[in-house]
Amino acid sequence: EEGASNSGSLIVTGTLQLSVPNENNATVQYTIKSTSTAISVGDGIDNDGDGLTDEDDEQSVYDYSLSPAIATDIVFTGATTYNTEKPITITMNDDDLFEGIETAILDLASSTQTGASNGTQQTFTLTITNGTDTPPEFYFTTSTGSPIGTQVNDETGRSSDGGLTTDYTETVYVTLSGASGVLTKVDYDLNALDDGDASGTGTNADYSFTAGTVEIPLGSVLGSFTFDVLHDNVDEADQTGKFSLAANADGSATAHGTNSTDLTYTITDNDPMPVLNFSATAASVAENAGTYTVRIDIEDGDDAGTDPDTSEQAIVAYLNPSATTDVSITSSSSPITGADNGTTYYDYTIFTNKEVTIAAGNAYGEATITLS
Repeated sequence: EEGASNSGSLIVTGTLQLSVPNENNATVQYTIKSTSTAISVGDGIDNDGDGLTDEDDEQSVYDYSLSPAIATDIVFTGATTYNTEKPITITMNDDDLFEGIETAILDLASSTQTGASNGTQQTFTLTITNGTDTPPEFYFTTSTGSPIGTQVNDETGRSSDGGLTTDYTETVYVTLSGASGVLTKVDYDLNALDDGDASGTGTNADYSFTAGTVEIPLGSVLGSFTFDVLHDNVDEADQTGKFSLAANADGSATAHGTNSTDLTYTITDNDPMPVLNFSATAASVAENAGTYTVRIDIEDGDDAGTDPDTSEQAIVAYLNPSATTDVSITSSSSPITGADNGTTYYDYTIFTNKEVTIAAGNAYGEATITLS
């Protein structure tokens, strides 16, 4: 497509030819086959696949123009001043858009001729090479095209019911360094080396995601893909999902050399801190049992009727004797001393801030009290 010094326009001529002179005038028309991949001004073809033809976005990235235009009467003069050849001038549009190798196919078969019939050679195929134009480069951006490498979940527009209990769809944007003259494809997936610490599977999955391909129409620079952020009832730290972009096999774009093709997406936790409860509010145990195990359960506060409740973070609770403990129950810190033998007696070994650990993912933790 390149003209002289990348500033001119290359012109190619196709020739319509009558097989023999005609005493009467012959009127001929031609069209462009829909299988053409190059774009012409007013070609009547849906070049970007959106169901419409000859739109402004298509015409702005045209590859060539024709003279005479399609569906125009081309008249071969008959009688003594007859002619048997008529030129079709094809003028290349020397642009800076990457387009690959494209074809323009002129076609007689779709037209009804007057004074002549279509011969065996009913198509003319012109192959247009891309010249020196390079594919655009892709990278992650905001919706307005600003380069980014991190993104935090956006809860704007979500229904707040006290716990934000709805799943929602998040959009991630991909931008090209410049418009292309062809449909541009960019593959996206989780980062193969490190996909983050958020989970995409299981009962308490944080998100739902399917790898795929972003398709950016010709003449455009912005595309996007989506995934679902899933609400759960589990208290957890803020977590990340990590995504990566890669060049599609069609070679229509390449990775940007500076702007990021990796994105770390942070899902902020919106669940309330869990509530801790004793599994039993009262218990009876023989003093010679040696020990008694205290169990502390998690209640997440968001679905108290659903068991078991868990947390993705480890929880440490501290157990202490109540100030309202029955005075008849003695501890090792204040034993009873026998009047006759001087022996000390107590019911349990004193403790202060006895740790009860509930491991991440567990529903409860336990601590042992020593009895005497």
